[in-house]
Amino acid sequence: MNKYLFENDYSTDSLRWMRFIEEKRFKENALTKKEIDYNLEDFDSIQDEITQNKDSAFAYFFAAQFAYKSYKMQKIILEQKDAK
Repeated sequence: MNKYLFENDYSTDSLRWMRFIEEKRFKENALTKKEIDYNLEDFDSIQDEITQNKDSAFAYFFAAQFAYKSYKMQKIILEQKDAK
């Protein structure tokens, strides 16, 4: 029997993203219309970190979840895209 509950449900990138968000202590409310007061300076620093690491998975998750300056994240995703 598998001792990990979510092992087959999530990719390693999505698990890394969830851990990252928990460490940053962001409230994850992507499906609600309720306004959440985020610090935009934190978003800028996260985007800078993602850009520095050229992490296309984090760029995708950030753009999908927060929709803040998504053009920066799109650039990273397109630059890291495989031609397969």
